[in-house]
Amino acid sequence: MNQQDEVIKQARALLEHDERINLHPSPIEISVCEGSLIIKGEVENLTTKRRALQLLRNKSMTGINKLIDQLMVKPAEHRGDGALRDALCQALLADSTFHNCTLLARVKTRAAQELEQGGFETWQQADREPSGLIKISIAAGTVGLEGKVPTPSHKHLIEAMSWWLRGSRNVENKLEVDPAREETDGELSDALRLILEKDRFVEADQIRIDIQNRVMTLYGFVATREEKERVEANAWSLSSIAEVINQIEVRKLEV
Repeated sequence: MNQQDEVIKQARALLEHDERINLHPSPIEISVCEGSLIIKGEVENLTTKRRALQLLRNKSMTGINKLIDQLMVKPAEHRGDGALRDALCQALLADSTFHNCTLLARVKTRAAQELEQGGFETWQQADREPSGLIKISIAAGTVGLEGKVPTPSHKHLIEAMSWWLRGSRNVENKLEVDPAREETDGELSDALRLILEKDRFVEADQIRIDIQNRVMTLYGFVATREEKERVEANAWSLSSIAEVINQIEVRKLEV
């Protein structure tokens, strides 16, 4: 067995031995190219995607210096890129968090010369300082986010909202926080609290959050397994989280 085959074998064993990753409904292809470990496929949910990435990032493998993520999430329904753009922009316009952010959006397949701002349509123009600039690009179900926002909560909330879209397959979040600063555990906790409060499918006041060195532990209780899984997925939507430990109990909520 050559070195590349050994690396692929190690990576596959790592994924197969994690109980939260089911490779049968979510086959993941693993390959090696010029020192990069490439993983691709369509997985069941965001938790599976992020858990697989974290496992492989934390594993030292001979000759591997880069992990290339080509994993997509199976969409809840198939929708066109234009419908995804409109749904996300309308949700942002309706949310007071983004009322002072300039909002630009495009579908990448549309002819750039037909649009303003270098191919972007203006959905909202900020009229006072400080403000943010959010540029949204949709291509083949992938939501691309670029620009600058005033707080980490802005950055993480818009990513969560992008994952909530029915039809979203991936989110590439390149938003920068301006002014730049090191993101703290407290800010990550605040961001998840805001996300849970915005999620109408979650009883946010039933959830407790503990975070140490970017490892987030979730406590509390919910009415269904689906709600427990949704809370965990919301936590994984914070792309800078290192690990999510879900200790939430499923039980009937008191009236």
